Amino acid sequence: MDLVVIVCHYNRNLEWLSNIKYPNIVYNKNPENNSKFENNLPNVGFDTIAYLTYMIDNYENLPDYVCFSQDYPFDHCPSFIEKVNGFDFKTEFYPLGCTYIQDGNELEKTIEYA
Repeated sequence: MDLVVIVCHYNRNLEWLSNIKYPNIVYNKNPENNSKFENNLPNVGFDTIAYLTYMIDNYENLPDYVCFSQDYPFDHCPSFIEKVNGFDFKTEFYPLGCTYIQDGNELEKTIEYA
């Protein structure tokens, strides 16, 4: 099983990525930083443009699991690094935030996975 972390970046510090044990790909949306990154996108479409771009560009070669993240995921999931590094590869969907949307309803994450 393999997992790749896809990060939509604008201007936050990315030093935390060095603590992620899985490969990561950064999609930069800040035009001032285009020379610093391999994957640059226009600053449109919130973070979803990065995730969709990754899926389209890698459709024929997607990993078993993909973790999509903003450049500072800790507002939504303070234990992001621990949860990603400890992923068990048995779960189809694992919300990393405190709430998530399912069938148009905002739900609090009440199930804890080991």
